[in-house]
Amino acid sequence: MKLCFGTLLTRGSIAAALALMGAMLPHVAHAGLIAYEPFNYAAGSNLDAKTGGTGWTSSWGPKLVPVGPAIPVAGAVIQAGSLAAPVGLPTLGGHVRMSAENGAFEMARSFPNVPGTAGTNTWYSFLGQRIGSNAGGTNWPNNPYPRGANMGLFDKDVVAQGGTNYERVGVGNSTTVNGVDAAHYDEWSLIPQGSGTLREGPASHSPKWSELAWAVLRIEHVGDATVADNMWLWLNPDPLGGEPLTANAAVTILNGDTNSRDISNVDYIRPFLGAAQNVGNAATSRPAAVMLIDEIRLGTGWDDMRATPEPATGVLVALAGIALTARRKRR
Repeated sequence: MKLCFGTLLTRGSIAAALALMGAMLPHVAHAGLIAYEPFNYAAGSNLDAKTGGTGWTSSWGPKLVPVGPAIPVAGAVIQAGSLAAPVGLPTLGGHVRMSAENGAFEMARSFPNVPGTAGTNTWYSFLGQRIGSNAGGTNWPNNPYPRGANMGLFDKDVVAQGGTNYERVGVGNSTTVNGVDAAHYDEWSLIPQGSGTLREGPASHSPKWSELAWAVLRIEHVGDATVADNMWLWLNPDPLGGEPLTANAAVTILNGDTNSRDISNVDYIRPFLGAAQNVGNAATSRPAAVMLIDEIRLGTGWDDMRATPEPATGVLVALAGIALTARRKRR
């Protein structure tokens, strides 16, 4: 639709013009949105030191605790355009390709501490897909134990794990044998404490981790840092269908389950990708992990998983200035 602001303004509808422009600006945030990263950066640039999005308390950089190694130059590169999203999920900008092809990859970005008070919820979502060597192969040929690739939630103060484990839970997959069922090697999963032995995926093994999906995690905080929490992971829920039912979750880990853990005090995210191992050995080779990530959101409710920030105040002020200038010119 083409708008003629001159026509609107000559009719004295300055307020209406501003309201219309506000409506045209993309998507208003829900009050519980903690942090949002749409990867709205120049294609071809490196993610390291980027400060876009909203709600974060640091730029993208090395792993926080313990301090991680330097980030490989090609470890995280911005790609043009957003990843394909379910209808009703707003997207903005580009996406990022993360890779361990030049060495094991970890980086981090912090957000305001989420205490995990009993009776509250923490929500976490992103668009993601594992790509690269053997991704999508039913039996993972020449890759019996594929290297891990996941997006973890961490607590730099290790409140719940007594100073020994900063990771609360990862979403993606881990480097692990996973028994004899090869389908486990390529499935979206929850990874409590980042441990492959605790990893749980959908009973259907579908969708595959090598298939693009919108992953949405709900954490229901049950008690203090000594009490395990409830977790539900949905894969491709309907953004317009209302809060998804726990009965429809792809993965469920409840307080009291063998693999349940406390998810208190999370304050940064950490993507992890494992480097290649046993290169040249066709029987045991583990290709480096590569994954695509987009539209990271953290919040306190379902609505936050579909939200984007409110229009910047400066934009609205600028629009007001334009309107008033046009009005003076008519006098």
